[in-house]
Amino acid sequence: MLDSIYHEMKEFSKKKPDEPLNKFKVKNINRIIEPIKEILKDEPTSEFLDFLDDETLPSNSDALLIIGQFKASMKQFHSKYYLYKSGTEP
Repeated sequence: MLDSIYHEMKEFSKKKPDEPLNKFKVKNINRIIEPIKEILKDEPTSEFLDFLDDETLPSNSDALLIIGQFKASMKQFHSKYYLYKSGTEP
């Protein structure tokens, strides 16, 4: 789901980077990133992960930046903890 919202926000950002998100989008994005932040709470990157503010309504490009930080943190988390054994299913 994180990849999906990242790609959607990337498209919005290309068209109208400075247009503010509406409260519905902010709420739904935060619903996706809240559990991710909980998973990453003990990781060094956690202190750099913020939620979208539904009062100031961030722009499309601001939201893309935040979601991108979550994606990068998840990628780092995956590389740190995911081990692949040859001959087994991933």
